[in-house]
Amino acid sequence: MNGIDTIFKTAEKLFSEKSFSSVSMDQIAQKSGMSKGNLYHHFESKEDLYNQLLFKCHQRTADLLKETESIEGTYLDKIRYFIKGHLKTLMSDPQKTKLLLKEFSDLIDRNSMKGNERTFFLKNFSRIVNLIDEAKKNNEITSSCDSKILAIQLLSPTFTYLVFQNTFNVMLGELGPQTNMHLSDQMTENLIQGLINN
Repeated sequence: MNGIDTIFKTAEKLFSEKSFSSVSMDQIAQKSGMSKGNLYHHFESKEDLYNQLLFKCHQRTADLLKETESIEGTYLDKIRYFIKGHLKTLMSDPQKTKLLLKEFSDLIDRNSMKGNERTFFLKNFSRIVNLIDEAKKNNEITSSCDSKILAIQLLSPTFTYLVFQNTFNVMLGELGPQTNMHLSDQMTENLIQGLINN
């Protein structure tokens, strides 16, 4: 792992466990095993480092959306592909996902979304809304649904699973994470089936 990767990994862990204000560049430097000057060689400020971390978290979703948009099939096929892949992507790197969930939680606490945080999130969100709009234009789903609300509903099972997976394990008889991942698929499919134009 090179120097910048070490910084990212260390900062990711610290920011996912503590509030933004309680993490210092001194702590990041110390835990990374490098000088503070080296940190400032790569990043202008703590905010710059944090924003680059968030960009890396959101970039995983952007990459999946790019892949989704290029697959063959209907727009409903694309939506299903994205939702299934989204959960797998988030589960593939728990540390990044923990940071992302914490950021969403902190944004709710702060009651606002600003700057790059808003840009990263809304860019990906608007691409999901676009897939829904295209499905409506193609007469694959009812045109009476609100695309933005539906996008939130489609993302909800994934985030619900990530936040409550231990609870689901208890409720579903500890079937294990692999089996319970199908819960997200089922919740999504239940929603889609109610929207399909016959």
